[in-house]
Amino acid sequence: MTSVLRAWWLAFAGLAATATLLTAQTGSLAGKVTDAQGNLALAGARVAVLNAALRQIASASSASDGSYRVTDVVPGIYTVVVSMIGYASKRVPDVQITAGGTATLDAGLGARAFEINEIVVSASRVPEKILDAPASIATVSQIEIQERPSMTVTDHLKGIPGVDISQGGILQANIVARGFNNAFSGALLTLIDNRYASVPSLRVNIPAFFPATNEDIERVEFVLGPAAALYGPNASNGVLHIITKSPFTSAGTTLSYEGGIRGTTPGVLAGTDNGAGIGRFSFRH
Repeated sequence: MTSVLRAWWLAFAGLAATATLLTAQTGSLAGKVTDAQGNLALAGARVAVLNAALRQIASASSASDGSYRVTDVVPGIYTVVVSMIGYASKRVPDVQITAGGTATLDAGLGARAFEINEIVVSASRVPEKILDAPASIATVSQIEIQERPSMTVTDHLKGIPGVDISQGGILQANIVARGFNNAFSGALLTLIDNRYASVPSLRVNIPAFFPATNEDIERVEFVLGPAAALYGPNASNGVLHIITKSPFTSAGTTLSYEGGIRGTTPGVLAGTDNGAGIGRFSFRH
């Protein structure tokens, strides 16, 4: 029994000596990660050590007080990248780590704005991240709508993968996601704030009749395939959902008007003549 304990002791001593030798042959990197503006400690920041080929060889995360420590790094000159969600990454080249030593590197990260995963409501009727939605959804953001001149919402849908548009005039267009069914396609389920936007008597979608202007629209969501049974059998051919701005978050008054005879002139209210003209007037407060 004594010989067995002695063998175990010798093995443990050998491992301890080996660990001590390996520690002496490697180095460490330590420091603190803070907010560059408020000098507050940042917990959960990632510190990565990259070799000359920019491959990560070691990494660590900062503690609640912002401190971090990367151990067992082979001596050499490295690039250190400090990153955290909501902050701009900081890259520090030529950081030298010596055998048995600890290099010190403090990093102050500056806050930055970043775009998170979009929130959509058209597939399941509940707010969810676009990657979690049980359907393929394309969105047109409010910024895109404001920057793109358009006569109808059709102009914002051009270029979306899987969407076909047949232009029949300045304002008239047919929008489909799964093929045309006739000259005036009504297969696409079109909604404005969860309400049907098609012409009830004709059962077709006429974008010129949609009661929404660029100033009204917050975003457009297009469900390319079958969404769910929530919208009924018509949803199998896709869903176009126009979501307007909330009066609680969009204060102010907007007045827009369009008119013309065989064309349109935004900003000028004109009468129609012998049924050949068009006109639209909208008011939002």
